[in-house]
Amino acid sequence: MSEQFIQAVRSGDFSAACEQILNLTEKQIDESLFLLAYDDSNFCSYAFVEFLLATQEKEFFLRLAFVIADCGINYLEGAYAVAAHHARVMYELVQPRDPTDDGGLLFLFDYPWGAVSVEEAVSVASKILEHDPANQAALLALKNASERKEDPTSPIRNEREQLEQHILAGKFTQAKQLINIVSDRELHAMLIYLGCEERHLCAYAFTWYLMQEKEVAELHYLAYRIVTQAYARNLTGCDATGIFHLRRAMALEPENEKYVEHFLMLHTPPLGPTPLISDDEAEMFAKQFLDRNRFNIVATNTLKKMGRYDAKYD
Repeated sequence: MSEQFIQAVRSGDFSAACEQILNLTEKQIDESLFLLAYDDSNFCSYAFVEFLLATQEKEFFLRLAFVIADCGINYLEGAYAVAAHHARVMYELVQPRDPTDDGGLLFLFDYPWGAVSVEEAVSVASKILEHDPANQAALLALKNASERKEDPTSPIRNEREQLEQHILAGKFTQAKQLINIVSDRELHAMLIYLGCEERHLCAYAFTWYLMQEKEVAELHYLAYRIVTQAYARNLTGCDATGIFHLRRAMALEPENEKYVEHFLMLHTPPLGPTPLISDDEAEMFAKQFLDRNRFNIVATNTLKKMGRYDAKYD
């Protein structure tokens, strides 16, 4: 059963993976997805957990997202900031039940990459010590905080820069409070730049954070562009993840030809026994496309490549 689950995740069929997950224990899920990220360097592992978090913000999935970002794909730019984001959400979630659980923030504070600031670590540690004065992690964090000198930050000139800095720091709650200062077009351009040019994982993770409130086709398209352009040189599974996002975008906006074109461009002759996009699926979308626009080159070439072109489109 776990093999079927992993195959569904690998292929970007996250809906099928959700069905499989019901038959697995948390330990099996944890081990399968972590090994997929850590041993196979497959991005689908992280993307699938984000997919789960978009609909059900469970502690188990938050901790799994934290571990995958922290240990599985930590060589990507911004991975520790993304881990810090998941730790912050987890911290807020578990505090009412266990005020001594830091969500992983103090663990990240021990790292030298600045994912958690001195101010944040002191705040979390102090709250924990109010309930557990002997808590060793909190006491160590305060000791390290007193000895640590953080690099001075450059002054932020405007709110747009502040928005960008919040995204890059994994402070998505603060970033979301500022997104109204830019248009949707400007926000999307910022995410494309941070994702595709800076190759920063926070750009991808922030698109998912926004979709927790409302799933939007254009955000799925942005996620597709980021994952296929930024991470493919380091990880496998990027095309499969991109195909997942395009399928969701097409389902949300079936008349938008841009999504169909990019989807068909990812249809290639299978390198293995199970292609990511079957010929039948590519044919269906290409013909639906040509029924609306019979001059489209991408759809025409897709059908001709498969030998399934219909003369009625001439």
